[in-house]
Amino acid sequence: MLLICIQIMTLLRTILKRVLYALITLLLNPSFEKGKRRG
Repeated sequence: MLLICIQIMTLLRTILKRVLYALITLLLNPSFEKGKRRG
């Protein structure tokens, strides 16, 4: 049971990191583009 719980936790952590990274890139990309256009 402990091994299964650890595996599930690691999978959730990796998925959360990937989702957060994707969201951050999506949120930051337009702002960077706007900054480049302004500059």
